Amino acid sequence: MVSYVNVHAVLENRRSQAREAASNSTVQPATSQRADGAHTPGQGPRVIVVGPTDSGKSILTRMLLGWAARKSWKPTYVKLDIGQRSITIPGTIAATPIEMPIDPIEGVPLKVPLVFFYWHTTPRGWKVSIRLSRWASILTWCFIMIEVNTDLYRVLVKELARTPELQFVANPDARAACMVINTVGWAEGIGYEVISSNSSDVLLGA
Repeated sequence: MVSYVNVHAVLENRRSQAREAASNSTVQPATSQRADGAHTPGQGPRVIVVGPTDSGKSILTRMLLGWAARKSWKPTYVKLDIGQRSITIPGTIAATPIEMPIDPIEGVPLKVPLVFFYWHTTPRGWKVSIRLSRWASILTWCFIMIEVNTDLYRVLVKELARTPELQFVANPDARAACMVINTVGWAEGIGYEVISSNSSDVLLGA
């Protein structure tokens, strides 16, 4: 818990610096972060929470968002974990501004959510086949996990990343508060590549 509070303190300092920088300079109508990684004045922190399934990513995300909201910030919550229903139903990726701590019962208050429907609850997808058992005349269902649909997932994340950037350009407070991103729990093999690619898309505004 102490480490979480320390992270929040660092983010709070970054947001305050971003707000001060925005008030002292004129931001041109461009993306909040250029392709070379340089920030425009007033760019707040972008936090990506990464880890395996059931490692506490969603809890940490809610805590960071809630603490920021208590300080009167309105950070953008980006949900890339299609297995979770924290913003909308499973099978979707979404983004929405957070104006108050997330209620454990009511969930995320939805005013202007941006949602893309992916259909599956994992980027890998599932393949179902039926075969006749060699030793008995029964049908056996075989569920074979295969790594498919990652291309569609990447495309949706790119589209999701573009819209918050437009808001950040027009709204200095939103740009200073910036975003907290919750990722999928598939952190090995192709899953790691997908997370790395998506992280770059969101950090650079696609």
